[in-house]
Amino acid sequence: MTKNRRSFLKAAGLAAGITSAAPLALTLQGTGIATGAAPGPRPATRGGFALELEGSVVGSLRGYSGGFPFGEVRLARIGTGPVDKAIAGVGYEDIRLEAGAAMDASIWGWIGAMLSGSPTSKSGAILMMDGDYSLTHRLEFRDAYISEVTFPQFDGASKDAAFLTIGIAPERTEFKVAGGAGIPAGGRQKRWQASNFRLSIPGLPTETVSRVDAFTVRQVFTEERGRMVPMDLEYPNMALTLSEVDSGPWFDYFKEFVLNGNPAGEKDWLLESLAPDLSVLFQIGFRNSGIFKCSLEKVDAASDNPARITVEMYVEQMTFESLA
Repeated sequence: MTKNRRSFLKAAGLAAGITSAAPLALTLQGTGIATGAAPGPRPATRGGFALELEGSVVGSLRGYSGGFPFGEVRLARIGTGPVDKAIAGVGYEDIRLEAGAAMDASIWGWIGAMLSGSPTSKSGAILMMDGDYSLTHRLEFRDAYISEVTFPQFDGASKDAAFLTIGIAPERTEFKVAGGAGIPAGGRQKRWQASNFRLSIPGLPTETVSRVDAFTVRQVFTEERGRMVPMDLEYPNMALTLSEVDSGPWFDYFKEFVLNGNPAGEKDWLLESLAPDLSVLFQIGFRNSGIFKCSLEKVDAASDNPARITVEMYVEQMTFESLA
């Protein structure tokens, strides 16, 4: 049976009971934190976060969440007696990372392997620093797979910085007090702007594409001998917005592919994210993609804004390559 990692938290041997999740309370011992314990109070002044993979720091993070252990509560009833509840096992939340473009090649390679259907597991840690950027705590994780990657909305009118959201599914986590030097503030950051992108689709005009909606790729897992094993990927549908000036070829494509039922109309296309100097940071390839909806955006008759169309396309496969 396959499932998403968020539902993949049953411990082995619980088939006899009904399993649900509840927080697992663990006690801090002295100035340290017990093995496997959930994080305690954080320092009042937070300096930042960084990601470590296989013993090497691969870049700073805008933020992180998750990674807490929790108790799996088993409910059982014998005959007509009251329901009995007990902790039947321990699960671990997915960890959510928010990262910019200034990450080491190893994290980009990890993402690329997942998106291409060849996921690998890694161990590492979230490093937490105080206001002086000294290391204070480590959230260590073991045998983790990327469970999902969310790319931000690419919008030509946006002035915002862009960030990836990466979910990782660990087999186990451990929170530790730590010390030592961290990463200097902003020392490894490179501004990645949501407005800088380029789209290429064979046979279709893309110069006026002004927006590509945010999209998420999810990993599906199955269970083998009490451990998670990655299976299929859930690829998203893509939504593009462009000027009505270029609508003719797109409506023609929709008519031929959808209304006339021509299966030969699937396309392979490319989305490139650009640095401020217009060099390519990374590129995403979309394979066996086909249009399934093409419509005019709602426009107020009194508005001076140019008319735009929205196009939606399915995707069967994706590739990812970092060129930064």
